[in-house]
Amino acid sequence: SRIAYATEEVDFDLTLITPDGRSRRTILSTARNEFDPAWSPSGDQFAFVTDRSGSIEIWTRSRDGVWERPIVTAKDFGNSRTDTLASLAFSPDGRTLAFQRGAEGTWDVWVSPISGGTPIRVANTTGPNRPWRDAPTWSPDGEWVAYVLNDTGKPALVKTRLGTTERV
Repeated sequence: SRIAYATEEVDFDLTLITPDGRSRRTILSTARNEFDPAWSPSGDQFAFVTDRSGSIEIWTRSRDGVWERPIVTAKDFGNSRTDTLASLAFSPDGRTLAFQRGAEGTWDVWVSPISGGTPIRVANTTGPNRPWRDAPTWSPDGEWVAYVLNDTGKPALVKTRLGTTERV
């Protein structure tokens, strides 16, 4: 197994290292901000956050660098300005990506097909407080997304069944 991480010097690099730290190989290096990588379960591609188009987006790239393409772009959210994208997590089957999106004073967890398409918010924002949801992770069966929720000043770990309002 290998680890990808982002470093910042003059440029941003995504580097692949072996767990023992003996081998390192840069897998993405540009003059743009490119960070927060996440590997697909099969290891054949990874997703990352980038601002290469001038606005913050999520892209996927093949392990060997032969192809790359956007998954989530500004146009996916209409007139709502995206301030941050982070905390990428592939579903167990590798077909869906969960992520945090910060916009208009809220931070919510969203999911999007890695083939592209309209992202869907995992839980609707309700109540007088602006929520903060982060760190999505998937259940092994891919039916639930767990995340940290703080909408009352007290953080909690919750999970939501996708496609429903069911929350535990």
